[in-house]
Amino acid sequence: RYYHPSGDCRYRKPVYEVQQLPRIDAVLISNTHFDHLDLASIRALNDRFGEMLLWYVPAGLQAWMGKAGCTNVVDLEWWREDEVDFIDQSKVDNDEETKVTKVKFVCCPSQNYHTRSTDDDNAILWGSWAILTPRYKLFFVGSTGYCEVFKSVGRKYGPFHMAALPIGGYEPEWKFGYGNTTPEEAVKIHQDLLAMCSLAISWGTFNFTNEFYLDPPHKLQEELRKSGLSEMQFFLLKHGESRLIEIKEANERQEEEDHHHEGEHDQHHDQHREDDNQEDDNQGLIDYLVEKVTQDDDEHHGD
Repeated sequence: RYYHPSGDCRYRKPVYEVQQLPRIDAVLISNTHFDHLDLASIRALNDRFGEMLLWYVPAGLQAWMGKAGCTNVVDLEWWREDEVDFIDQSKVDNDEETKVTKVKFVCCPSQNYHTRSTDDDNAILWGSWAILTPRYKLFFVGSTGYCEVFKSVGRKYGPFHMAALPIGGYEPEWKFGYGNTTPEEAVKIHQDLLAMCSLAISWGTFNFTNEFYLDPPHKLQEELRKSGLSEMQFFLLKHGESRLIEIKEANERQEEEDHHHEGEHDQHHDQHREDDNQEDDNQGLIDYLVEKVTQDDDEHHGD
């Protein structure tokens, strides 16, 4: 059975208390297992943020969330979408014009099941989430087994700038394999989603499966080497660690390249005016290397 709050099944305590968290606008729930949907945590978040907080949940969970005290709850079937405008809170108290960002939340399929008591098997849906903004595309799934549907998600909503994918909780396979991915399967999901980079989650926290709690990170690194992927493309964070990811859009990269080429042109023009016979060192790295190799090859044959 999955983690139950009545048992002491954590390897480590939560890194932050709810009161230490920054402002949160929305919370996404992917499944109802106790390690992913904790009543005390839901109530603590609701007590702090109240009606400011928007909850996105799979279909069938809205009533449970209401009993927990949550008011702004959106439950969605698979492939359903909801669009909302979020206000940039950093501008609210300034004289600058308040910016609004339009965000679309999509409930996507995943492979899991619902069981929270003895008589409610699969009474509530489970899922994954695509978060789409005018600038970025993100993907999140808290727990899932591997299935071909992620290829459909990648074709329909990808490529994603970043995905958060689970890598732990899979042994024994006969018991946990259906609803949990191995690190090898997580890499396949990363590829199916057409994700530019992925963050490994759902490992080393709860002690309810048989694999050693540090096995998932090691197996992920092995699979990345086999697949020819770097640790920057699918990375791990220590509990409590944070990392700033800079994502440049295609038009931004093009502007930088254009600016770089303009600088090269100007520099070449200045050098040409100073000395027409001076070799141009700014024709680009490829031209330089080709010329260098040709010279070395001629010298070698001359010897």
